[in-house]
Amino acid sequence: MLNLLVVPAVGAPRVAPDAGFGGVDAELMVRFDDLASLLDTPQGRSLARLAEGLGVFGHTRGAWDDLSAALKLGPDEARRRLLGGRAVLIADGLGDAASRWAWVMEVSPADAALLPRRLKAAPRGGLDGHAVYAVEDGRFRVVVTQRPVASVAIAPAGSDDMLGAAASLGSAWTRRARERGAGDAVLLYRPGLGSWLFGTLRPGAGGWTMSFSATPELLGTAGWSSPTISRRWFDSVGDDTALSFIGPVHGAAGGMVWRLVPLDPPSDEVFASARVETGSVSINALGGGRLDCTVGFLASDREAALREGDAYACGLLESFTGTKGYRDSTPLCSGSYPVAARLQSVELAEGNPRRSLYGSRLSFVWGIRPHAGGGVWWSLRVLSDDVPDATAALLRLRTPIGGDGAGRASMMGLIRPARLLGLLAEADAPGGGDTFSAFRSIDEIRWWVGPGASGVSRGEVRVRMRGAVAEDP
Repeated sequence: MLNLLVVPAVGAPRVAPDAGFGGVDAELMVRFDDLASLLDTPQGRSLARLAEGLGVFGHTRGAWDDLSAALKLGPDEARRRLLGGRAVLIADGLGDAASRWAWVMEVSPADAALLPRRLKAAPRGGLDGHAVYAVEDGRFRVVVTQRPVASVAIAPAGSDDMLGAAASLGSAWTRRARERGAGDAVLLYRPGLGSWLFGTLRPGAGGWTMSFSATPELLGTAGWSSPTISRRWFDSVGDDTALSFIGPVHGAAGGMVWRLVPLDPPSDEVFASARVETGSVSINALGGGRLDCTVGFLASDREAALREGDAYACGLLESFTGTKGYRDSTPLCSGSYPVAARLQSVELAEGNPRRSLYGSRLSFVWGIRPHAGGGVWWSLRVLSDDVPDATAALLRLRTPIGGDGAGRASMMGLIRPARLLGLLAEADAPGGGDTFSAFRSIDEIRWWVGPGASGVSRGEVRVRMRGAVAEDP
């Protein structure tokens, strides 16, 4: 299993740590102590297959082949000799067509001496006092340094600033015993001023372990009044669930999840008087004639939650059926307080585009349950089944709030990529095509985020990958 564990130092300030990157100013920096050994693990091979499927660094294959050929090495030996020591990736402008990146790798003095002679190219100018060589017909540029530690830096043409930073970083390395089999990675991601994530990544049973700390601004939880969520919430997620999330309704993570849900998200005005900040989403079935989707909100005002929840649910009924008037109908209520449930079953008419996706009949079940911390938990479930007992169906939806101590979190999520991609394909939804098919190599991703010291958030992510043997390295 791939475990990602985020634990900031107690009392750490909200300033991104340098983490041994020598003050390099870049959006992303990743340092490996022995990437070659990491890639030789079952987890590393699974990650490499994922990266290959996504086309990550696929355009560097020619440059890698040129470096391997210059050293007269086969692929495995080249990986061991070029990636068996310290290696750092730096990148800037991620997500842009003009993104820039560079690698710097610790090598043996003998290999560093061989490369300039065997690249069969004269230096193509200088960069910060270093000779620059061209490989693959000038598409990539290489800097080789010998002191105090032998290193090779490589970057595509147009990334001279990254190449210079990588070469300077390699030149600042001091001698040490080369550590074999460490297999850890350290990363620092800084997408904007005052926003950062710092973490370490290592192989775990069946996947990976990563620990990180991050600013609330990056995670979308800044200014959010977080409730206590029990991490036992994961135990309530069924084996057939493709996606489940609980966290800030209007945060970045919540907004991303809502784009996958076939229900219109509530507007900023919905639940406003109930002072809603925390919500949840779960998808069990989506398309292929089936739908089973649940949303929920923690509201501080019960009466407002009932009133605005009814308006939201009736709006969804009108959207799904194309029929107006639900908002003005007789109250859809059964059960009694403090638990109240509403039930409405509807037929989707011929010609309704949702009929072929979700079936001809849908049941909407919604209502409230009390919350021990005050307020109520409002839930709505939409499924392609008749529901004879709305109150019982509502009570089966476990309230995900509660817990403290080591089990405390403020945002949690679970996604099973292979199942979700299959559902999205059946529903003809964004992400359901071949674009993300590489993610089918991941069985499951779990994550939680909680408050840390000095305003820095912490959390944990676990990733279980297919083909990664359940063993600890």
